[in-house]
Amino acid sequence: MATRNSSARAAKVQAATEESPRSSAPATGTDTITVACKLPSGLWLRVFRQSEVDVPISGMPGQFRKETQSRLVGAPFRIAGAAQPVGAAPRALVVGGYALTTGVPRALWEEWLEQNRDSAIVRNSIVYAMDTREEAHDRAVEQEEVRSGLEPIDPRTRTQTVNGDERKVPVDPRWPAKVNPNLSIVATDTRQG
Repeated sequence: MATRNSSARAAKVQAATEESPRSSAPATGTDTITVACKLPSGLWLRVFRQSEVDVPISGMPGQFRKETQSRLVGAPFRIAGAAQPVGAAPRALVVGGYALTTGVPRALWEEWLEQNRDSAIVRNSIVYAMDTREEAHDRAVEQEEVRSGLEPIDPRTRTQTVNGDERKVPVDPRWPAKVNPNLSIVATDTRQG
């Protein structure tokens, strides 16, 4: 009996895995929005509901305890990321470092936003939504200077005067600080030879 139950569970897990979409087609209808995302890989909008379930207690046959679990509701929706594969056609329009995904169901976005309102990507405008593609485009241009922290490190340096000495300092503030002041910044070898 246990073998049949475990193989039935395995079949359900496999079916759920196969149903998981690789990408999302734009929703049809009039109640859609455009989502802008500055994350390189994008993200999946997924909505969960919490429910109380009975969980068997190990070593105590017939005994159960209540546990709160989150369950996926509906199908996830793929939001495009700003990174583009080299030599391939872009998967989404990228403006100001934001990938614009059109045709996102408004109800899904609003519920996802409610569940993720305290997330850093929401609070820092790494991901946002607008009613039209044009509005999302305009806001992306305005927010071009917003950084996700996942951009490639800029290896360029600038000259800065410190106590009368000129030093080369990194342009990118995420560049690691020097441990030893006698060491210089790692740079490309420019010697001929």
